[in-house]
Amino acid sequence: MKTLLTFLLLFAGITLLAQPGKGPRGEGPRERPKIGVVNGKVVDAISDKPVEFATITMLSQRDSTVVTGGVTDKKGNFLIEEIPVGVYVVQITFIGYDVFEQRAIRLSPRGSTTHEFGTIKLNPSIAALGEAEIVEEKPMMELLMDKRVFNVDEIMGTQGASATEVMETLPSVEVDVDGNISLRGSQNVTVLIDGKPSALTGASRQALLEQIPASSIERIEVITNPSAKYDPDGMTGIINIVLKKNKLQGFHGNVSVAVGTGNQYNGSFGLNYRNKKVNVFTNYSYRSSDRFSIRNTDRISAFEDTEIMLDQAGEGERTRQNHTIKAGTDIYLSPSSTLSFSGNYNIGMGSDRDSVFNDQVYISGDPYSNFRRDTDSNNDREGYDLNASFTRDMAGQDHQLVADFRWSSFEGGSTNDISQTDLFTDQDLFDTFIESEFNENTDESQVLVAQVDYTRPLHGETGKLEVGYKSIVRDLLNSFYGEALDSTSMEVLPQLDRNNTFDYNEGIHALYAQYGRKIGKVSFQGGLRAEQVFTTSILVDTDEMFENDYFSLFPSGYFTYELSQNDEIQLSYSRRINRPRTRQLNPFPNYSDNLNLRRGNPFLLPEYTNSLELTYSYRTKKSQYVVSAYMQDVNDVIRRFTSTDSLGVNTTTYTNFAGMRNYGLELIINTKIAKWWNLSVSGNGYRIENDGTNVESDLATEAYSWSARATSTFRFDKGWQVQLMGFYRAPEIFPQGDFSGFSFLNASVKKSILDNRGSISLNLRDAFDTREFQFSSFGTGFTQEVYRKRQSRFLTFTFSYRFGKLEAGRDRRRGGGGFEGEREGGVDDMMD
Repeated sequence: MKTLLTFLLLFAGITLLAQPGKGPRGEGPRERPKIGVVNGKVVDAISDKPVEFATITMLSQRDSTVVTGGVTDKKGNFLIEEIPVGVYVVQITFIGYDVFEQRAIRLSPRGSTTHEFGTIKLNPSIAALGEAEIVEEKPMMELLMDKRVFNVDEIMGTQGASATEVMETLPSVEVDVDGNISLRGSQNVTVLIDGKPSALTGASRQALLEQIPASSIERIEVITNPSAKYDPDGMTGIINIVLKKNKLQGFHGNVSVAVGTGNQYNGSFGLNYRNKKVNVFTNYSYRSSDRFSIRNTDRISAFEDTEIMLDQAGEGERTRQNHTIKAGTDIYLSPSSTLSFSGNYNIGMGSDRDSVFNDQVYISGDPYSNFRRDTDSNNDREGYDLNASFTRDMAGQDHQLVADFRWSSFEGGSTNDISQTDLFTDQDLFDTFIESEFNENTDESQVLVAQVDYTRPLHGETGKLEVGYKSIVRDLLNSFYGEALDSTSMEVLPQLDRNNTFDYNEGIHALYAQYGRKIGKVSFQGGLRAEQVFTTSILVDTDEMFENDYFSLFPSGYFTYELSQNDEIQLSYSRRINRPRTRQLNPFPNYSDNLNLRRGNPFLLPEYTNSLELTYSYRTKKSQYVVSAYMQDVNDVIRRFTSTDSLGVNTTTYTNFAGMRNYGLELIINTKIAKWWNLSVSGNGYRIENDGTNVESDLATEAYSWSARATSTFRFDKGWQVQLMGFYRAPEIFPQGDFSGFSFLNASVKKSILDNRGSISLNLRDAFDTREFQFSSFGTGFTQEVYRKRQSRFLTFTFSYRFGKLEAGRDRRRGGGGFEGEREGGVDDMMD
């Protein structure tokens, strides 16, 4: 904390000393009489949010011919130079907005060769709804310099869905049968909530994301090559889930209910009140689901002169209920200062029933064992995030100081009753055979985040300097306690060889600085982040301790060149890290399936990635095309490693392979084919080279794979919308096996009702029930085939309604009348 206070004082000093730089003003009229300059800024008339990629067209007023033009940058600014003198009509257009037009713009050496528009406000083409509602149509995807932004409300088919199911629709993102998230084929991706790490996304990340309703999410940001300002965690990048926080003034709210097959029941309710002094918001959501799963495993285990064949068939049923509450307030202390508080509380419970039939025989045909293992589990979880933030805007655009503190806590656990029935009449299974057992597993985590960021414009606001400090302190505790019926004494005794407590502590302290500037058609940004990490792993029951402290540097760089007003090329580089998770470190096995054990490795090292990406983007009035070529070079890559013993029991752990390289090419196309038809197509092809020869000599593979996604949206009269989304993942080879690939199709229909204040929708996910997974794996002494299937075809009906009287908030910041509270998402968008 002393270090944190030191930097707080340092940044406070910077605030007092920093004075708005005057910077060079425009050069004024140029000496050459045939050159003119036009500039300005384009914003949304409702939210005052900058409109990026708006098209500015300059037409000759005499004959309406197009003379020149340009597009706005990510801040909504535009600058058009080298304009012949004359009289012009200026038109500004962007999809979803009414056309802005101004005539009689005269550029003349006798008058002025410069025309400054100031701030131009574009009106959304979907106007006010009655007296109560203002609706702004957003694009489904927005491509910014360092990230892709997906507006969830514009993604049809996600009504009544979870955060996990929303991610299934995003380009580059994939979700497997267990809810594990991959970005460009890798699961080493960092997931943030409101731009910050949380205890809620720790070891139980999949469980949480499956229970966050899509109705509570405003947008999802995918950052494939983050700059030094961002945490370097995650080999392939960052996925940031931004929860809803309304921005319009007045009192308003929304309610949504959904019901579907699989006993799906979802609902949400939100309220917001805002005036010029304060913004208060709250949101409650509920999600309930019930789904089945099936799996089959065929394995041959060989040791010495004996071979055993396992035929394992399992089926399960999982129920979940979840409640989430978010509330907060923004207090506008002055036109330049905002104090914000928010909290997020999540509670969930559920149950699992799982039955596995295990039939083992010698290859000769003699029986080895035949038993059934039944597990009844009850799960509960509870967690919360508390956040406090102070934002100070100083004179000059993007001149800002932000201090942010977050405390989050999570506690969850499960109790498991296990019974095992011998299907032979008079034969024990193994020497360690037990007929029944009971165990309890608990997870606890606390995370403290303290962060200070300072941003200052330079060079007349064509450049920017950003510096900051951040500390993350984590304390994670996992404990297991089990009792079993002893087959000899027939007493219930503790399982002393299995009971354990694993305590993991981590402290990450980082400083970063980055500088960027735009000179003509060239934009560049360079940064460096320095981190010192302290980690300690303690096995409480055995009194063992493992320490791993390390210092790392993470450089990053961006270089962008505007080829023309419609296309640009960008080269970016970043160094990243993937730190081992607690389940990958905890060495005590998980015995939920006693023939397939899982255990961690406390000696795991973090893996480091050098990521290079070249992107070309081209945009027209109706379409946008993005092509990215990327390369990732990974050292000490963390991989699963499976081995077998003489009883035919497989144990999966984690180890550091020597390295991995990933080369890929990604294509994204968004186009408006007709006024009523939008199409989005994306594809990702890649080559992966794995080097695990440091573990076993034959663990080296080279493989190609690819995936493709297409989303087609049709908008008809009277508020009707239809959307189809298809996805395909090709087969892929891994160091110890291969994956067969999968595909699915989603379909949805939506209708606006009640004077456009409400809507009803019908969503069908995995229409042909094709979402299933097949794996083949091999290793020393075993080969196996695995089939897994979770219930994935659901039909959901959703009703939503908006109410209240809304008004567009007016920006009150200096120079533009703005107010910090108007920025997107308030304090929860500190990472933007």
